This record gives sequence, structure tokens and C-alpha cells, in this order.
Amino acid sequence: MNYIPNTAYICMEFGLSDDIKIYTGGLGILAGDTMKSFADLGLPVIGVGILYKHGYLDQVLDAEQGQIAMPQEWDYTKSLNLIGKTSIPFAKEIVHINIWEYTYTSNLSNKSVSILLLDTDLPENSDLFREVSNKVYSPDSEIFRRQLLILGLGSKYALDSLGLNHIDTFHLNESHSALISLVIDHPISQVVFTTHTPLLGGHTRLPLEWLQGICKPEQLQNLPKDAFEDEHTINLTRLALSLADYSNAVSQKHQEVSQEMFPGHKIDSITNGIHSPTWVSESINKVFQSYFPSWETHPEILRYIDGIPTIDIQQAHQINKDKLAIYLKQQPDIDFLPNAFTIGFARRATEYKRAHLIFSDIERLAKLAEQYKGLNIIFAGKAYHTDSVGFDIIKRILDISKEYSNDYLKIIYLPNYSIELSKLLVSGVDVWLNTPRISYEASGTSGMKASLNGVLNISTYDGWWPESGIHHVNGWTISGEDEYQEINSMYDNIGNALDLFYNNREKFTRMQRSAISLIGSYYNTHRMVLEYIRKGYKHSIL
Repeated sequence: MNYIPNTAYICMEFGLSDDIKIYTGGLGILAGDTMKSFADLGLPVIGVGILYKHGYLDQVLDAEQGQIAMPQEWDYTKSLNLIGKTSIPFAKEIVHINIWEYTYTSNLSNKSVSILLLDTDLPENSDLFREVSNKVYSPDSEIFRRQLLILGLGSKYALDSLGLNHIDTFHLNESHSALISLVIDHPISQVVFTTHTPLLGGHTRLPLEWLQGICKPEQLQNLPKDAFEDEHTINLTRLALSLADYSNAVSQKHQEVSQEMFPGHKIDSITNGIHSPTWVSESINKVFQSYFPSWETHPEILRYIDGIPTIDIQQAHQINKDKLAIYLKQQPDIDFLPNAFTIGFARRATEYKRAHLIFSDIERLAKLAEQYKGLNIIFAGKAYHTDSVGFDIIKRILDISKEYSNDYLKIIYLPNYSIELSKLLVSGVDVWLNTPRISYEASGTSGMKASLNGVLNISTYDGWWPESGIHHVNGWTISGEDEYQEINSMYDNIGNALDLFYNNREKFTRMQRSAISLIGSYYNTHRMVLEYIRKGYKHSIL
């Protein structure tokens, strides 16, 4: 690396490109976007994660079986450089680690940031520790616990072994790396902790007995009392909160939920963002560049996009629809209406996101499609290895697609959701549907990517949407006191969107322009990073 970092950004996954298979979804994409903004802004930050030699999973969809998970193969030696070695002395063994470096160079600033990836798949290590570098979020609980141990302790050991022992700030992006508390010199080095989990059951816990069986007694002497959920269990979020000098949730609503879950700790909010240059489509970018040549370094200037002609937005969006149509035509067994109104729903397949909600009244949906002579609904997203409910959701949507797709209604589930597929969807559909149960979505960023590209959101009042979603202005809000009312509201909103798209395209495009102005101008990682520096980082890195 050609710079001296003073801040370490530690995360279990990094979503940088489809060639670097060390991510599963939202958390990793956020981490990758954050590192890109650090580079754009020329900030001396280094990332630390784990090298997963078999990535996450490649998804095959089968009409009878649903999701079939295949191993993700990639040649990491083509993208990474081996730059060092370190080791961690545990009670019964020494774990050896190779340190690989991925370098991202900004096209805007020509500055670079490095991400260190820890590799334990070495012949001198035991099989259990070698498996740490197999898959992201190992489905084997024993291996997953060891991943937490390596990410936490290994981050500090790796940095020290490279002579990077003057890190002022350790930013823990989620609690997976909380065990770094066992080895850092705190409070000389400050800790910033970002929590992403609004569900109490989703916070990772470790049995104390398990830790005592692996670690040396002196490695556990710094465990604070606040980290214990009971005398036998350590809650890693409690550990991170008790360690941190500054803690934050990732939206204002998530901050309220987090504060209720952990009332003894002060939790601020810094709402997530996206790396706008990564997620903007080529056609929309041309529009931006023609009016705001510096928008990529100053995305806040998009606030003034309301002054440009709507025809520019409409034509750029049509180009994106055409690109998506071309992609779909190339896929086997896909039936699609190229110029019809299209809804997108792409994210991890799990119960609380409620991908199935749109099918609650399939007859009403079919009538809307027939009334307006065309409706496409496109799904994408993988289910975690062990999420049986997620598998069931995918299978259910595939079954519904087979049964209810007709001349006016096309229901499509695209396999193997990825960064590149996401770029096509968030720019090529007309509406982005977001239906999480209220208080279950910490933030979400896919809707931000859609808004940047002039795609309108229909969303429940959760995550980031309550902060900037204005009903009938830059999208539509699903309201209701119970699920029945939410379903009715959702269909009403879909009907409103269909009517504008087919009968008042000028107003529809004005709403698209408002989405860019009010959402695309603010929800970016440039703003987010600077907010972390202003509110969270004690040591200036500017």
C-alpha cells in the first residue's frame, strides 16, 4: 500500500465487484461502497475482513426444487496480493494467517485504499480453523464462531504484523468483530461501532465456556461485565456497545429500535448511503454530467435537478428499460412484456422482507394487470444456507409464476442475484417494491439505488424511507395498522403507479425527477462517511 492508514474499517464481508466473491448481500455492499468513498475522498482508511475461498453460493433455480445452492469458485490470486503473515497464539494451538491485499483505486481522486483479507486455510492449522476461509457466514456454527474469533483478534494481529500499529480508530461494522476488544489498546485507540440488526434474536451470542476452551485466560481478562447476557453467554453487540466510544444505528427509525433493545447505551443514528458512481446507470449519468459535471464528487448538487427537462429523465429511463429487456430476452424460459410497467423486488429471501406480500390477493393483482394491459414483476435474491423459510418463499414465487403468469401479467424470478444484475434492475424497472415488517429493516439501500436512477419506491414505513419518502411526490408509502390494511394500501399504490405510468407519463416522470432530487442527492456514502468523521471519529482523518 502507498499510504499510512490511521483508521481500520472491519467487516465480515465486502461487496466490491462480482469478481471478488467475499460478500453475501446488504452489509457487504455497504462496506464496499464505504471503502470506495474513503478512496474518492482520499482518506487514510484500511479495511480488514476474511478471505473466503469458496465465496457465498451460486444460485440455480429449479421449478420443482426451488433454490439449489452451488459452490462459488473464484481465483482469488488474480485479484489479491499476498503481502504478509501473522499468527494468533491460542490456548492449545497457534493459528497461522496469510494476509492478502485487495487495492481499490478511485477513478475520481486516483487515490487508493487497501482491504486486508485474512486467510487461515493453511496446512499448519487445524481443520476447524482452516474452514474459516471456506464460505462467508459458514452454516456450521462451530466454524462461524471461529470466523468471529479470527476477524476480531486477527484484524489487530494482521495490522501490527504489517507495522500498522498506530491505528487511531477501529470502526466495527456490525458486531462480528467485537472480539477485537480482547487485544486492542483501549482507550488509546478509539472504537466506533455500527449496529445493523433490529431484531433482538439476530444479535450474535457466544458461550463463555466455548471461548474459555480456545483462548488463553489472559486473552479473556478484558471482557466487560456489560457484555454478558447471563453468566454463561456473551452478546457480541453488548460487547461492542460497552467497548465503543461512539455507537450508531443505520437509520433514524433503527436508532429508536436499537435504543429500546439496549437502553443502557447511547446509540446515535447515521443513515446508510450508496456509492453513487457505482450504482448510477450510464444513461442517467450522461444526463447528470450534462447539467452537473462535478456531481460524482458533489452528489448533493443533484438536489437542483428539478430544473432540467423531464424528457431527459424519460429518455434515459427508457434506455435502461430497453437494456433490461435485452438481458431478459437472453435468459432461458423468460417471458416478458418489454414496454410494460415493471415492478422490481430484489433482496435476500427471508420472511420479514415479505416478498410474497404482493401475492396476498392474486386476483386483484391480475385484474390490475389486465386493466392496464401489462404488468411485469421481477424478483431476485438468494436464501441463506440454513434459512428454510427463505427457500420456501422462493419456491412459492416460482409456483405462482407458473400458475398465474398470463398475457398481461408476467412474474419472473431471476437466478443468482449479483452486483451487475442489481445494477440492471435498480435502473431498468419502474417501481421498486419494499415490504418489510415495520421495525424489522434497519435501513436498506436497494431503494436508494433505485431512486438515484429515477425509479420510484413503493415502501412500508420502515428503514430509511420514513426520512425522505414523500407520498405521491417521490414514491408511495404503504400504510396501515395491520397486515390487512397494508395489503390494501400496497395494491392502491400499485394502481396509482400504473395509472400514472400509462395515462400521465409527464407526472410519473416528474416524480422520478423528484426521487433523484430528494433522495439521490442525499443518500450516498460520501455524505455518510463525512458524517462518521464529524460525529463519530475523534481523531481527524481529513
